[in-house]
Amino acid sequence: MNKLPVSAVVVCFNEGHLLEVCLQSVQFCEEVFVVDLGSSDNSAAIASRYATTFTTHERVPVVEKIRRWSLGKVKHDWLLFIDPDEKIDPLLAEELARLFPAIRETVAAVSVPWQFYYAGKRLKGTFWGNEDAQKTILVHRDRVVIPEEVHKGYVFDEARFEIATIRRKGENLLHHYWMSNYTQLLKKHRRYLSAEGEAKYKLGWRYKTGKQYKHFLTAFYDSFVIYKGWQDGLTGFGLSMFYAWYNFQIWNSVKQHEIKLNVKL
Repeated sequence: MNKLPVSAVVVCFNEGHLLEVCLQSVQFCEEVFVVDLGSSDNSAAIASRYATTFTTHERVPVVEKIRRWSLGKVKHDWLLFIDPDEKIDPLLAEELARLFPAIRETVAAVSVPWQFYYAGKRLKGTFWGNEDAQKTILVHRDRVVIPEEVHKGYVFDEARFEIATIRRKGENLLHHYWMSNYTQLLKKHRRYLSAEGEAKYKLGWRYKTGKQYKHFLTAFYDSFVIYKGWQDGLTGFGLSMFYAWYNFQIWNSVKQHEIKLNVKL
């Protein structure tokens, strides 16, 4: 496969046990730009074998800030953002290679099928494992705004641009080796919560107790029933309860952010 004029951007922190597989999967990109946030494991050694550019940055709470920072560092206009715990399946890489030469100037980004794994096992349902899950990974830096807020999608002028979507056909997937256990899950999402309040406040959220409890119940229902978490048995129930808890805590984070703003005023 000829390499694509794309800069793959990978931000890592102590994920050497996953990083090699990730970097191997993006070798179809002309540039592989790896940013290390101060790892103490073998991440730097692995990156040196596969990256065309390796650099370091002080640790930040959310990866979105580094992605925004990387815009002025990479060579290509098209960027592929991928996490160390993700891998592009060879079938998806081939599909991207076929799609890329024909991408219209009206396309701002490309969305691909996204498959989650928990403890090494493919999820059949839940908010994360639903079969229609997609992730936007390939973006044009002049056609989108890359946010610094956690879990906020790329912004683009919908009157001028569109997203090209690759649908699931067999194994043409972005594999996401997501979590190994609930301890890891809790630790990672507690870090996210520190940024969720500000991000949601900017989107117009304002704390209300009734909305908080309603969101808890609807989040569980969506994950376990609508997204068929029941297909994953006890794991599906546990992950759906966690999803409900996380959405409950987001409202607490919004409340704390509002308190901080009032203190400043």
